[in-house]
Amino acid sequence: MMDTGRDTVLLVGGGSLCAAAVPLLRAAGLVPAGVIHGPRCDFAAEAGVPPLGRDADLARLRRDFSRAVVTAPHKQAARLRRLLHEALREQGFTLVSAVHPEARRERDVLVGAGNLIFAGVSLAAGCRTGTGCVLRAGARLEAGCRLGDHVHVGEGSHLGAGVIVEEGAHLGREVRVEAGLRLEKNIFVPDSVHLTRQTLPLYVAGGAREDRA
Repeated sequence: MMDTGRDTVLLVGGGSLCAAAVPLLRAAGLVPAGVIHGPRCDFAAEAGVPPLGRDADLARLRRDFSRAVVTAPHKQAARLRRLLHEALREQGFTLVSAVHPEARRERDVLVGAGNLIFAGVSLAAGCRTGTGCVLRAGARLEAGCRLGDHVHVGEGSHLGAGVIVEEGAHLGREVRVEAGLRLEKNIFVPDSVHLTRQTLPLYVAGGAREDRA
């Protein structure tokens, strides 16, 4: 019998992020009910969670489920994630945030709807995250950081105090961001980059300038 209790959650979008989100949801006390795949994706289970339908089935599935989280890949796909969030809202789903119990949040931290916050993440006082953000294991945000909607912060990355990251940005693993910087909308920062006032101009939405020549 399908479990449609109040703690059950649909995972919208398959792939590696979806597979990683399954144990995160369970650690957060939520029940992954099933995976919703895109129209051209393999109709497959993710981390043992069965497929229940495709994007076109959301209206039908809303009769049985009320909660969902977007688990579609983030890398250079912020627009897709925005569209999925909009579709879920239009169908009346509640966007669930999953915060691992081993993540650390100080005072006055606000977490937006539909966030995935993995083990070892640290959010210092006054941090804010928008809708649909993904903070991978061990990411650290110092005091007063602000993330726009659909921002990805990779594993082990460190944002200095007061950093502002605009909507749709993707930061890879082990990225370091100097305090007080503002990262523009849809910027793509590869793994292991150290962003300072001197190096930030090398990066634009979509990647490093030299990669776009």
